[in-house]
Amino acid sequence: MEELEFILEATEESMVNSISFGKRAFKYQSR
Repeated sequence: MEELEFILEATEESMVNSISFGKRAFKYQSR
């Protein structure tokens, strides 16, 4: 159970990182 929670947390973090990376890439492209 604890492991699953850890995986969920890691997935959420990587999703947030992906989103912020995507926003940066989009900003860079639209320049």
